[in-house]
Amino acid sequence: MVKEETDQQTMEQIPEPTNFNRFVEQYNFTPELQYLNELADIFYKLKSESAKTMEEVRLTYNEISQKTSTDKPPHAKQEEKNAKFSEHINIVLDNDLFNDGTLNRKAHVTRLADKTDTLKARQEMDDKNLDLQNLMQEKGYLRREIAKCRRNGFIYQNIPLMDEREFVLQAPEEYTLVPKTEDGVENEDSFAHHRMLQRFKYEMAERQRLEAERDEKRERKLRLTEKLSEKRAKIAEVDHEVGKYFAASSALQRILGIRNGAINGNNNRTSRSASRSPIPPSTTHEDSVVALTISETPNN
Repeated sequence: MVKEETDQQTMEQIPEPTNFNRFVEQYNFTPELQYLNELADIFYKLKSESAKTMEEVRLTYNEISQKTSTDKPPHAKQEEKNAKFSEHINIVLDNDLFNDGTLNRKAHVTRLADKTDTLKARQEMDDKNLDLQNLMQEKGYLRREIAKCRRNGFIYQNIPLMDEREFVLQAPEEYTLVPKTEDGVENEDSFAHHRMLQRFKYEMAERQRLEAERDEKRERKLRLTEKLSEKRAKIAEVDHEVGKYFAASSALQRILGIRNGAINGNNNRTSRSASRSPIPPSTTHEDSVVALTISETPNN
């Protein structure tokens, strides 16, 4: 009976299963990882099952002791009960130890897996942080470049363009259309940019057209200048021939001994008749001399 009371006291000293919070308060335990919480819960479940097993062993031991109390002496019965109880306790403890080893291995594997996942997550976070820093640096660089570009002057700002109202009135429809999106809605955000590009295109087309007209007029001027030069050369040649005719007629007059007064009067008449009926360019030198001689003969 003393042994039974001792076993009863031992079973009563085993604490009942408690939750994790009570375990933390009782043993002042602060977990750092999630797998420790799971491991503590598993140990408490194992402890609860061990307590139940010990209770079953105690009940079985009491039943066996009651059955064998009438057949054997008390000392032998007590030794037999102790041996069976010890054997059963050893079996239960071996099973619990095996379960503890299995749980320990599982916890170790889980810890390694959690550690690997933590390292991967940390590496991903570092990569994302680095990408974010690169993006912020690129954003700042682009903003600075845009500010520099806005401060600088551009060539297109100094190009004299047609007024926008005149552009809308004079330009063809293909230059004045408003850009639209895929849904057919007018895109007002890019309207100013598109209108400026269309104005530049129309200005370029007009300048090319005017340049072509100027080149055409320049070529026409060159052709007319060449024709005028040819005509001036012909006129100079005719003047030279006429001078020869007058020189020949004056020499002939000196040979014939015509008086100066008659020559002067005849020259006046000749000039008037020449002005009325000029000698054609195809007339030869001899024909002109004969004509001048006949015209200068006095009418007696």
